[in-house]
Amino acid sequence: MKALASLCGILCTCMSVTLYGTPLKGGDMLVADPHYDAIVKVDPLTGNREFFSGGVVGSGPSFEGVVGITLDRFGNVFVTDEVANAVFAIDPTTGDRQILSSDDLAVGTGPALARPFHIDTASTGDLLMSDFGRDAVMKVNQTTGNRSILSDLTHGNGPLFLAPEGLAVGRDDSIYVGDFAAVIKVDPDTGDRTVISSTNEPAFGLVGSGPSFNSALPGVFVDQHDDLYVINPEKGLFHVDTSTGDRTLVSGQGVGAGPVFSSPETCSGMLPVAYWLLILGLTRLSVLTRRPVTEASFPMLITAVEITFRFRYQLRLSGPLFR
Repeated sequence: MKALASLCGILCTCMSVTLYGTPLKGGDMLVADPHYDAIVKVDPLTGNREFFSGGVVGSGPSFEGVVGITLDRFGNVFVTDEVANAVFAIDPTTGDRQILSSDDLAVGTGPALARPFHIDTASTGDLLMSDFGRDAVMKVNQTTGNRSILSDLTHGNGPLFLAPEGLAVGRDDSIYVGDFAAVIKVDPDTGDRTVISSTNEPAFGLVGSGPSFNSALPGVFVDQHDDLYVINPEKGLFHVDTSTGDRTLVSGQGVGAGPVFSSPETCSGMLPVAYWLLILGLTRLSVLTRRPVTEASFPMLITAVEITFRFRYQLRLSGPLFR
């Protein structure tokens, strides 16, 4: 379950900031590409790409293995790096990078990160992330970089994490974590864990009805209506009722038209309407929005699915190739 994978992150923005004199428009995406050790800006209407940070763009420490991205309400960009075991802060106007939190580099205090994966921002401004190496949810102070464990073996009550990957924060700051064949809700104050939907995993029991999960859940997203969606790579995009745990397959395995998923791994709100980004392919990525999320795969095909009408379109691609 914990085989090291090549991961990339994507952030879909819902606001406007300045990027090298060019506005970062609502709906624009930031893609973390570990082959380049860089983050690439993508215009979702044209598919055009330009470097945002990394390599020759921006100054500061280099990326080593970017996974997750989140954007706070002020337009600050934060990135998790599973190889450097660090959280980066990126200047949205220059692409300059600095280490916000890293035990290895003695930046911030508290328990060391051990493969931080997907990251989101709480209403308090704190950064919350799944830590695959610790089987934990970690909290990082956005100002000091100090780290603390919110939920793990010794913090909070409830079933223990087995393979925490996807992570998203709800409107009430509840934290939803995609684990093996289960979604776990974490109390933001106590760290207590509650399984809200689960199938096929004895450690979590059977919670909710509907099509079953059969793998880890790397893609988790909470939309503006507080509806919860997750990706099961072998099946597709699910909606999960947070009250009952009932699961509904939204797209995949005969539901909806369009390209057949090869290994979908992430979902994300693309605009402040009911659009969802699904990315398919060969390289695992992490897709996050301002209410973030996780990873996905794709062979240069990006399909946006409008939840109500199942509207589909493909993007034209130019600029630096993803590797």
